Order: sequence, then C-alpha cells, then structure tokens
Amino acid sequence: MFDFSEEKNYRSYKAGETIFTVGERGYDMYAVIEGEIEIRLGSNYISTARENEVLGEMALIDQKDRTATAYAVKDSTVAVICEDRFRELVKDPDFAVDMMRVVSSRLRTEMRIKRELSHEASLRAVGISVAS
Repeated sequence: MFDFSEEKNYRSYKAGETIFTVGERGYDMYAVIEGEIEIRLGSNYISTARENEVLGEMALIDQKDRTATAYAVKDSTVAVICEDRFRELVKDPDFAVDMMRVVSSRLRTEMRIKRELSHEASLRAVGISVAS
C-alpha cells in the first residue's frame, strides 16, 4: 500500500475509541500511521487496518453513509485524507489500483457476512437453532 507518513492532517485515538460508526456520513478516509483499527459490521469482524492501510474509503468515494464501524484496537494515529487530497492521490495509477483492490476486498467481505446473516435468519425462521 501507499506510504502516508508525509500527510499533513493526523488524529490520534486511544485503544477502544471509535473512529467512525455505521450510518454516519463519511467525508474523510483514514490511513493508519501507527496502531491498529478494527472494522466491524455489527458484531461481525470485517478486517483490521494496520500501518499504511486505509479505512473509510467507501464513504469518501461514493459520498454515502459509513457501512461499518471502526475502533482503535490499540492507541493509534491516522492520517485524515479529505476528498481533495484523495483526488490528488488517485492520479497515481499504483494508488488507484491499490484503492480498487481495497474496495473490492471490503465489498466481498461485507457481501459474505450479509449472506451468512441471511442464511442464519432463514434457518431460525424454520425453527433450526443457530449458534451465535
């Protein structure tokens, strides 16, 4: 992934703090400079973003609400990437391809989780017990 250490806008989070919540409007993307950020959809784990990995990109790109919640697993520092800066970065073909891979991976994971939840709901509807 891209090196975000030269970015200008940073935020720090203590372990356990929320970076963003599902349903919130997203105007920025974040790149982990230090620490770990866990991304969840409800109680379902999606991924963990580590150094030079991004999160929050989907809401920035489509200007819709956040599709997941992100928490600092340990004390973390993130670079905050606004839309204007994102547009500059995406001019680099390597960055653009990396971003497409991130979005594709996240979409596949969220689709898998939603399928699993739907399957569990169908089983419960016909009286089959499902371990939570």
